[in-house]
Amino acid sequence: WGEDGGVQAALDARGIPYTGPGAAASRLAMDKIATKKVLDAVETVCSEWDLPKPIWLQSNVKDFRLRSRTRFGQDSFIEQVEFDWFEIHVLEEDR
Repeated sequence: WGEDGGVQAALDARGIPYTGPGAAASRLAMDKIATKKVLDAVETVCSEWDLPKPIWLQSNVKDFRLRSRTRFGQDSFIEQVEFDWFEIHVLEEDR
């Protein structure tokens, strides 16, 4: 129990701090197919454009789950980048 984000959501609702991934990240991680598609797409884009891979913060995962897009700022990368932000969108889902 708790791997699907249920425990994190309950703690968030009560304002109780905890460590580890948030509810949205846990839910996404439980959907292995969706997680693999998102990570593969980001890896492909970064590889083809010779970009470092961004770090997925809880806010990125939440934004992506709610709006099918997220934006990574310069502080989202371990290596220095020469642009202000990197944004990904899901334009069409596989059926």
